[in-house]
This record gives sequence, structure tokens and C-alpha cells, in this order.
Amino acid sequence: MRCSGITRISLLIVFFLGSLAPLSSTWGRLAPYDGIGGPGGNPFSLECGQSAILVGIIGRSGSVIDQLGGLCVKIDPASGTWVGGVYETARAGGNGGVPFKQVCSVGEALAGIEGATRYFSGTLLVSSLKIVCIRLRIRIEDQPSIMGYRLVGIYGDHDPLKTSALQDLCYPLLSGTNRSQDQWSPVGLKLEGRSGVYLDRIHIHCGSLPFAKEGYKITFAAKPSGVIPEGTPLKITWRATGPIPELTPPLQASWVILDHTHSRSGVIGSQPAKMTQPCAFAKAPCIDSWTSSLSGFEVTFLNLPPAKYSIVVTVRPNAGGNQSEGQWEFEVKDNILRKISLSPNPIGSGSTTTATFELVGPAPLSGKTIYLSSSNSELVPIPETLVIPEGTTSATLLLKANSLTLAGQTTIRASTRKPVKALVPYSANSKIFQRGIPDTREISDQAAPEEDATEHQAPILEGPAPEPLPLTDEEKSVQSLEDKEAQDASPLDSQVTERGIKSFGKRNLSSPTLPILSLKPNQGTMRTTPEGAKTPPPPGVPIPYPNIPKENVLSGPSSIQERMKIDTQTLSRPGSTKEIILTVQSSANRINPTLRPTLPSLQK
Repeated sequence: MRCSGITRISLLIVFFLGSLAPLSSTWGRLAPYDGIGGPGGNPFSLECGQSAILVGIIGRSGSVIDQLGGLCVKIDPASGTWVGGVYETARAGGNGGVPFKQVCSVGEALAGIEGATRYFSGTLLVSSLKIVCIRLRIRIEDQPSIMGYRLVGIYGDHDPLKTSALQDLCYPLLSGTNRSQDQWSPVGLKLEGRSGVYLDRIHIHCGSLPFAKEGYKITFAAKPSGVIPEGTPLKITWRATGPIPELTPPLQASWVILDHTHSRSGVIGSQPAKMTQPCAFAKAPCIDSWTSSLSGFEVTFLNLPPAKYSIVVTVRPNAGGNQSEGQWEFEVKDNILRKISLSPNPIGSGSTTTATFELVGPAPLSGKTIYLSSSNSELVPIPETLVIPEGTTSATLLLKANSLTLAGQTTIRASTRKPVKALVPYSANSKIFQRGIPDTREISDQAAPEEDATEHQAPILEGPAPEPLPLTDEEKSVQSLEDKEAQDASPLDSQVTERGIKSFGKRNLSSPTLPILSLKPNQGTMRTTPEGAKTPPPPGVPIPYPNIPKENVLSGPSSIQERMKIDTQTLSRPGSTKEIILTVQSSANRINPTLRPTLPSLQK
């Protein structure tokens, strides 16, 4: 007995010391992981089904738990959120007691049960139950899955050795570590146990659900195709579904229109421009962001400007969760003219014809303006514009040939772009570039007014004139040659030379030559002229190239000539202009009144 007593005391001491110094941060447990209760009754299994979790319990109870069932909800695999309402599993046990129901908050899952047991009629039964809930979350690390997530405080979980209730949990309890710590945990998927007339034993089976990394699939449907003419209604519909379509939850959605033609520069290069008010180009009602119980939507664009676009749709569950995006590209092209037709063609003078202008697509809301012109407006007058009404693809115009003309042809031009004319001022500069020299009449008209004669005289130097320096042999030969050329020069050569142009040739004419503007090269006299001074021509002699900068006279005419070539040309985009030739023939036995000769009256 002594030995046995010592042995009992030793075991108690070891057990007590072991309870004070746990080997890990996980608390010891009063109940095993396989449930709460006794071994009586028959086994049962209450399952939630595929893609579902436990979120509560339901049953009947009195002194003990008479009946028990599970409460479940379906989970969207793309977001980990509740889908639909809570539903019940089958029940186990008898029909005594009164009903009870315990359910977790939306977005949570059942992760454990706390309970108590008692003997009733000699059998160990479950006498009370309380659910433990945990928040649902998607775990991306390791193998992606939908699991429970909880945050443990600095003091850890409650010590189960000091808790009277028994616990059957999906996660181990943690002791305090003086810091908060998060913990991933499986969640309840089904209830297992034993029962008869009463609930003998209960156990929660834990696990996780697979996560769909691909998210929601956004499917677009648009008619007509992705390339449409301007003004053609474009109806875009889309629908978002998860991996299991019937489990797609209510979604929040928004969409934007990106303009890829008019891009903007960004940090990583050129980026498409975001349209600020896309509903201004769409049919009402139109909203670009909403919360709805539906997972689909549609929008009809009526008058988007020509460009390349894409619509980007973003969806996320109303209850929160990961978002997904879908994109569809389309292009709006210029609603250009398809063709022009004339009926009839040709026509007689004074007759009419019907011109039909046909677009590629329907005209937009405000109609489509066609700009018209004719190469011979006197032969067939034509208005400047024609408006094709909204929603129609063509319009007609009645043209009538001038009855005062005999015959001819005219080219009728129609464009969807407003003509732009590049006008160049017809000034003296352009004439100079065309002909090389100004018109003598212009020079005489633009000649400088009479001024004081002193302005045209060489500067007068004060003091006695210095003695001329002797000429060298070379300078003497040059002077004699210039004197001979001046005597032989014709009046025309002299005038041209005065205008700054080299002589065309020498002519031996008897007419006297004009006076030379510059003095003979007396070296002494020329060296007394201040450096940089220019001798102006005498009064009455026109200034060459008046009011024209020297650089303009010397520069080539290429830039101005190119501008003058397009002076009367119509600038329009390629493909936006169509032409057709209308022929007017003289009518039979018809004489143009303007060409009828005047005949004398017949004498009786």
C-alpha cells in the first residue's frame, strides 16, 4: 500500500508539473478531436453538399439535446462569399424538446463546437451546445484555397483547463506570446456523431474549399461586328459568371471606355485615353457603375466619334472579394460616302436629274452633312450642303441644268468633310517669286516719295580733301577697261544694271548712257568714305525691289510656290470624297437664246 500510495503521489506531481509547463504553444485539450459525448446510439453523417460549408446548427432540446441538424450555405469559388440562403441538412435524434437555432454571421463559417455532457438514464449524452464561428478568407500562399482566418491576441486563447465546456474545434488553441498572431484554419464541412432518441455524440468534420484563381469570366456579345461606321448603333452586352455559373453571387460592376486612337503619354509609355462621360454617347438609360443583383448588363452607343476603342468591365461581389476584369475592342470608322448616282444621266439643257448620295452606315442623331461643289456651277447650279436625316443612309437632290446653255459637262463632288482652303495673299512677293523680277509698273507705283536731296548725297567730310593716292599699274588697267565698258553700254543695260542685275550684253547704240551712280574708282576719294556706309541712288531713280528684304529676293521660291499650288484645292480625308460627271446635251431643235443672231425684220 505504501508503494502504491507513493506511486499515486508521484503521478499526481508529474501531471501537475506537466500542466504547468507545456511543451509547445498549443494548449492541452479536455476532449479529443473526434467530438463531444458518449459512445451510445448509432452513427450518423450530416453533409452540406458540394461547394458548401457549415454555418450553424439547428435542433430540439430539453434536459439534453434531443435532435440536431446542420445549417449550410453555398460558397462562390471565385470570391469565397456566401451565395444564396442558408439551408438545412437532414437531422439526427428524436422529436422531444423545444426548437433551437444558432447561425454564424454572413461571411463566416462554423469552425468548432463547445458543449457539455451529462448522464441521463445511465447514458452519457450531450446536454448543451454552442457554436464557434470564424471568418472566411482566400489563402493564396501554398495551395490556394478557401479557409477560415482568425487573429489571436497577445494573451492567446482561453485556457481550456479552466473552461468547464468541452471543445471540438477545427484549429488548435494557442497560448499567449505577447504579440498578435494570425492563424489559418479549416472550416466545418459536415457533422458526424452518434444518436438514438437523444444526441449521444457530436463531432465537426473540417476541411477547405478549392479556390478558382481564374476569377469571373466576362463574356461579351455585340451586334453588329466590332467595326462599324460612325452613327451606327452599337449594342454591347456582357455577362459575368464564375467557375460554377449557378453560384455566381450578386455583383458590383463598372465599365469605362478607352480611346486607343487619341492616346496620352504615361509613366510606362503611351496609354489609351479614358473617356470621361461615355453615357453622353449612349442611349438612355445608361449608367457606368452600379450595384445590382444581376450579373449581366447592356449599353447601346449611338454616336461615338471615329476611333479605336475598348470597353473594360470590372466586377466584384457585393459582399466583397476579389475583382475580375474583361475587355472587348471595337472600332468606329468614318461614315463616308459609299457612292453617288445620277438618274438620268446625261440630260438635256433645262432638264432635271436626281442625284442620290449614299452613306456606308446610318446618319447619327443630328444627321450627316454632305458638302457639295461643282466644277461648272453655271452649267448645273448645286447647293453647298445636303443633310442626310438621322437613321437613314441616303438622301436625294434634284438638279436642273441651266436652260441658257447648250451643252457641257460638270464634275459634282461630295464630301463628308468640310472643305478647307489654303489661301495665300497675292502680294508683290509672290509675283517676284513667279517672274524673278518685279513689274516696272509696281516699281513706279511703289517708288519712294520725294525726299530731301541731302538724304541721297554722299556724306560730306569736313576739312581739305586728301591728296589722291597714285594708282598702281593693275588698277590703271582695270579703270581703263571699266571706262570703255561704260561708253559702250546701251540704255537698257544701264537700267538693268541699276536694278542690281548683271548686263545681258553690250549694244553699240548712239543713245547716251545714263549717269553712273557710283564715282570712278579714285582710290583717294573712296578711301575717305566711312567704313560700312552705302551710297544711295540720286533722287528720282527708283529703288530696286522696294520694301522687299534682300533675303527674300535671294531665297528660292519653292515654299511659296508649293503653297500657291494648293491655293484653291479642297483638303479632305482620303475616302471621304466622291465624284461623278454629269453630261448636259443640247435639246433637239433648241437654240440658245444668248447665241441667237439678230435678224432684220422682214419687209412686206
